[in-house]
Amino acid sequence: MNLFKPMLYVLFASAVILVSSALLTNTPDIEAGDLQVSTLLEKTAINPMLISYTPNRHWAYILTSGSNDVTVYDLTINTLTNVSIAVGSTPIDMAITSDSSTGYVVNSGDNNISIIDLSTNTVTGSPISVGTNPQGIRITPNGDYAYVVNADDNNVSVIDLSTNTVTGSTISVGTNPMDIDITPNGNYAYIPNMGSSNISVIDLSSNTVSTTISVNSNPTAISITADGLYALIAYEGSTNITKINLTTNTVSGPTYTMDAPFLRALFYRNT
Repeated sequence: MNLFKPMLYVLFASAVILVSSALLTNTPDIEAGDLQVSTLLEKTAINPMLISYTPNRHWAYILTSGSNDVTVYDLTINTLTNVSIAVGSTPIDMAITSDSSTGYVVNSGDNNISIIDLSTNTVTGSPISVGTNPQGIRITPNGDYAYVVNADDNNVSVIDLSTNTVTGSTISVGTNPMDIDITPNGNYAYIPNMGSSNISVIDLSSNTVSTTISVNSNPTAISITADGLYALIAYEGSTNITKINLTTNTVSGPTYTMDAPFLRALFYRNT
């Protein structure tokens, strides 16, 4: 299969950052700058697939639909730069280290990860080979590992960031995993599986699936709230959001329907 990020990502492309359990009142927190960046981008020729912020909030890195490069946006002066970083085929996700020094770009067309030195905005080293049709990447809070979901292999690759090499065995999850997020305490990773309509929960202390949570059909994106209490699940071709209680790993409350700005803020994140 040749799965790409669903239209939800294309239609509601923006940046994401802090979301709290204010979603309980259907009003998640959104940083004002995120929507400002979105508005500016919509006025340019860029069609962003994903925007990844550096944690120091100086730069935004834009993965563009139909392009095999990453464009740099200067957040300090709200200006799109002329810097374009060539990466692999069909870049679809990016994670940035907590010190804002390195970016890891998922190239779904090449089945690998490009490494960008963000001090020079140049690709460094050789690409890291992962599984088939990788779709999402997240870095653990301690910065030791990156986890990559491979949609066509139904598994997750683990990259040791001290050596930038894949380590250990892949972790089997559900069918067609499409995204990943990690709890703020670094204990668990949550993966929406579009083909099996469930969420795999990986215990990161053992790199094994500890539980599976059934959700609606075709889950494609996930964002864990900043307080670590909930995971928010989005679906292909839908503006519905499911909330999962991470204390009990059960679906909590009703399904929410959210407008585009909230979806933008929830599902375009930096790390």
